[in-house]
Amino acid sequence: MYCQDNPEAPPALRVPETKTPAPARKMHREIGVDTTLAAEKEEKKASDSGIVALDPMVVRSSRKQTLLEHTQSYAVIRAEEWAGTKKSIADVIAEQTGVQTRRYGGTGSFQTISVRGIQGSKVLVLLDGIPLNSAAGDVVDLGKINPNRIGEIEIYKGIVPSRFGGNSIGGVINLKSKMRTKQGPADLSSSIGAYGYMTHDISVYHSRANRVSIYGSADYTRSNNNFSYLDRNNTPYNTADDEVRTINNHQYRAYEARVNPSFLLRGKRKIASGIAYTAITSGIPAGEGHTNRTARYDERKVDGIVRLLPRSELHSPVTFTPELGAYYRNGRTFWTSLDSSFGHSHGTLTAKENAWGELAFREWIIFGGCVGEWIPVRNLMVTAAVRACHDYFDPVTEVTGFPHGDWRSEEQTGTFSTEVDGKIGPFGAKGGGCVTVIRCETDGGTDGYTGKTVTRSDTITVDWSLFGGLHCRPVDPVLLFVNAARYNKPPTLRERYGAKGGVLPNPALRDETGLIAECGFKVNLRDFFWESIGFRTVNKNAIVMISDGYMTKPANLGGSLIYGIETNLAYRFLKIVTAEIHGTIQHAENRSRINNWFGNRLPNEPAFSILGKLSVTPFKGLEMQYWADFRSYFFRDPGNTSMNRVPEESPGIWFHNALIRWRFRERLEMAGSIRNIGDFIMHYEEMGESLDAGYSWILYPGREWCVSFTYSF
Repeated sequence: MYCQDNPEAPPALRVPETKTPAPARKMHREIGVDTTLAAEKEEKKASDSGIVALDPMVVRSSRKQTLLEHTQSYAVIRAEEWAGTKKSIADVIAEQTGVQTRRYGGTGSFQTISVRGIQGSKVLVLLDGIPLNSAAGDVVDLGKINPNRIGEIEIYKGIVPSRFGGNSIGGVINLKSKMRTKQGPADLSSSIGAYGYMTHDISVYHSRANRVSIYGSADYTRSNNNFSYLDRNNTPYNTADDEVRTINNHQYRAYEARVNPSFLLRGKRKIASGIAYTAITSGIPAGEGHTNRTARYDERKVDGIVRLLPRSELHSPVTFTPELGAYYRNGRTFWTSLDSSFGHSHGTLTAKENAWGELAFREWIIFGGCVGEWIPVRNLMVTAAVRACHDYFDPVTEVTGFPHGDWRSEEQTGTFSTEVDGKIGPFGAKGGGCVTVIRCETDGGTDGYTGKTVTRSDTITVDWSLFGGLHCRPVDPVLLFVNAARYNKPPTLRERYGAKGGVLPNPALRDETGLIAECGFKVNLRDFFWESIGFRTVNKNAIVMISDGYMTKPANLGGSLIYGIETNLAYRFLKIVTAEIHGTIQHAENRSRINNWFGNRLPNEPAFSILGKLSVTPFKGLEMQYWADFRSYFFRDPGNTSMNRVPEESPGIWFHNALIRWRFRERLEMAGSIRNIGDFIMHYEEMGESLDAGYSWILYPGREWCVSFTYSF
């Protein structure tokens, strides 16, 4: 949500991090006004006259002051908004308008989102500038990103700013790590919660002479996730065999450590860097009517970034921000014949005594880029970004009697994107585009499951996007805008070549296309903010998996039409009460020309959703919140069958949540929260055609309470 700087505004209205309005923060640089020298002269005069003078004060103003606002759909979320809760990163993002989440279990389980009806694989996700989207085309698992690490989340829906250098029809999720402690040199925090949840985090920060600083943190999280659910035994129309069961084999453990040093150079430029290590171990629970005893997933990740930031005081209209980053991860899914949920998809593996399987992979992502900005005149800014990326994906698969897995593959991309943003009086316009050249290679080989051979492939494809918009500020607190974008996206390696074991390749897939339009307004007053945006997205030639009951194959038979209105309201009254409403009304139509899906509703997309939040701060240091989230019914399958309607009978689902946070003695903060206060728990099988199919889907365990303590040394 955008808002101008207002020190007295409630958190929902306040601009994070800086006292410059949020839109000016894109690659933000403040230009120092030459007042220091004048202040020194005044100090000398005061000294000569015997008058005691105050310390010299530097006043800064932004040279981007005429380009104040994000003239598009934009939201920013700070860590304070989920501190003291058990929310995952996907849970936090899904509280924004136009965003839905798919959650496949408890803490640490696979979780992704859709943005305005566009599934997660088509949303660009960045972590400190590092692209997490795999060349294989996998969905980014937001459930395994540590929320204690993240300090701020930026969300761009639909229109992708050029500085991200991406061609993503679903928009951008930009995750930024914490770089400072709350107070003092160190923070220590601990939380405990329902279903065996526990997390401990320590972070330290040290700065020397304002030239060298270092931030480090270590985090441990665990959860048993042993909540209850209604098991229908895969017979939704027969309630006689329904029973309440407890999820087992769903434990989660995660360790994370990172360090972020920065150095101020003589030229006043700053080197910011960071490296993080994460280790995750989790059990894999079974779906309805099944029991898993040994299935588990392990993952190790290392990510690092080095960025040369612009000088804090600039006198040149041209600046460059180069960066270099790397991301490595390896994962392993292991199961045996004791895990009944793996039987069907792996050729009745459970029928073989002492059978086992392992799907493992290694992936390297190395990227480098540079963002340049040029301000030729006061009301005009030109941004250009160049980025190169290498992604290597190496699967290692062993299954007793049933070869299964992915093809080894690699991808090199080169991207150039540019954007021009200008203003004349109250009117402004922007436009730009992105071109990406992609080289894809796969070794191919023989699929032991089908006996078919995939030849080695080395192809070059090009994707591109164009966008433009107009905006107007008739009076200072009001912004009107309209934007449109056109996207062209070639199929990924995974989409073209499938996987070993029942998925046939289709190298002849066509490019997917998307057309996006949005228009809206924003009104920002001292204690009131109102944003309303109408949007329309048309998606054609989307990839779906078609099946003959034995084999599946990707095909360009998918499509969608989504249009609707998003509204955000925030109002503070009596100086201690803040009320917020975030609502979405949308029509999400499936336009897939397969299985009579055309005209049905898209899975997991409610027609109406609204979140209302009430925050009360009776005195300094104490904050109490209550928020309710309502979603109208939706379907879990593209066929819109009644057995996959959520909920099955009532018009919608209510989630009630509460939080109390108390900071006292300046350094100690306590918080207590509870999510889904009722006992509403649902367990459904994922029936969609998306690439993240095959997971059971659980909608929020009931009464997820959490108590946390944070002490600043």
